[in-house]
Amino acid sequence: MQRIHRGQVLGTFAPELSAQMYSQAVSLHGRILSCIMVIEQNSPGPFVVHMRTFLMMFCFTFPFTAIAAFQPLMILPMQMMLSFALLGIEFFSREMEHPFGDDAVDIPVSAVMDNVKRMVQEVQDYERLRFKRAD
Repeated sequence: MQRIHRGQVLGTFAPELSAQMYSQAVSLHGRILSCIMVIEQNSPGPFVVHMRTFLMMFCFTFPFTAIAAFQPLMILPMQMMLSFALLGIEFFSREMEHPFGDDAVDIPVSAVMDNVKRMVQEVQDYERLRFKRAD
């Protein structure tokens, strides 16, 4: 923010560009705070243990509750499909709980930051050229 202000005072940045840069910086700051919250906030341990235990109990007891509702040959395919779906949801929730990291499915934070640096450098280069032309 200080650099944007200094660039505006020196006449490097036009007022419209400075306002836009301020707005982008504030927006970026808010998003970074949201990301930090996601990184540092974990699900409570007892909640995770309880949900996993409940999920396993459901997967093991479902065939006994489905005996009256389905034909005997359909119980195993239904059990497999339901267990696959619920265990997949549980796996996805674990991945979504920690979206930043080094896994292949994580958000590529370093690549995003490199792109932001490149874009800021382009803006600085453009403003330098513009300032030199004004001289």
